[in-house]
Amino acid sequence: MKTVLFAGYPKSGNTLIGHSFLYAGKEADPTWDYCDRSHKCDSNSPSKFYDVYQMQRIPPANPLFEESRVCVKTHQYNLYSENLTNSYFGGVSEVITIVRNPFDTLLSGLNYFRVQWAEYGGLPQVSAIALNRLMPEYDYTRGNFLEDMKIDTLREKTHLDDVLYRFASSGTVFYNFYVTSGPWCNFAKSYDSAEVPVLSIKYEDLVDNQESTSNIISDFLQVDRGHVLSGFKKQAEFAKEKKKSGDSFYSKMKTGYWKNYFSKKACREFIDMYHRPMTEMGYCDIIEEVFDI
Repeated sequence: MKTVLFAGYPKSGNTLIGHSFLYAGKEADPTWDYCDRSHKCDSNSPSKFYDVYQMQRIPPANPLFEESRVCVKTHQYNLYSENLTNSYFGGVSEVITIVRNPFDTLLSGLNYFRVQWAEYGGLPQVSAIALNRLMPEYDYTRGNFLEDMKIDTLREKTHLDDVLYRFASSGTVFYNFYVTSGPWCNFAKSYDSAEVPVLSIKYEDLVDNQESTSNIISDFLQVDRGHVLSGFKKQAEFAKEKKKSGDSFYSKMKTGYWKNYFSKKACREFIDMYHRPMTEMGYCDIIEEVFDI
């Protein structure tokens, strides 16, 4: 058995791809029970099925693959490439890194504070520190947190350009993600040292160019294109229904919504600091749009 690793900075979309591959496995074998009750399973929380930190023993192999493969998502920064051999089930055979533009990543990261509050009834200490570093003027102990932290509410009551500036000044760090994931700007590049095949994809392409991106992923992993595409379509329907139900985790599915929340001036200042990683990740289109090129 080997592991196919879906690696992404938090809020970048590896839940999307991991969940899609569960659906794709069911397309390959409708009798497959990816939730074999050896894990903390909930049919409404598919992310638990392939998150290595939730697993109590080796998960069931995904029938999408001819050889025995398990699909695991991780937010783990790849500090040492040998970890890919030692840290996952049977070692890693392939890695797919998923990246997301920094502006939408930041907005989604802000929304994640709401997700935690809804789940725990408050913020874990490390998240409270992270929020304070991004928004030191905000007292989260007062008011209605779930309403106050909605992105549209923040746009009205908070200068989100200042939040973007603090994110940039910190080295693109979410303090609550830092120990595991490092900074946004270095996460995907950390897998360049992996001694296994690595495919890098963009979240935006998964959402906006679903079929072509799905085919690229299928060809890279040498699996059936139709099953994988069907998996992505079913995941999109699942996410749509979760959003309708008010699930805060699925609050924004569209790409490029940063344009409604940050000024071009603030985005230009960010790009001046992080032009190279944005270019390396394939965001020249955003750079050109922000600078009116």
